Amino acid sequence: MLREEPFRQAVKEYPWHQLAGKPVLIRGCGSVPIPTWAYLVVTAHAAQHAQSIAFGEEKNPVPVFGRP
Repeated sequence: MLREEPFRQAVKEYPWHQLAGKPVLIRGCGSVPIPTWAYLVVTAHAAQHAQSIAFGEEKNPVPVFGRP
């Protein structure tokens, strides 16, 4: 189970600047259910730095954010 407070703290401490100008793929598969809000938090932080963000699998990603 994902706990919100520790998750948000980890997101806050993550070095997001490493994503500057890079494409990001957020994968949604795994054995542990992840709440939708967690994906939104990660996407919001990544969007400040990443060139583009997609969700899903490498072979068939769904674009959710992109810079021109």
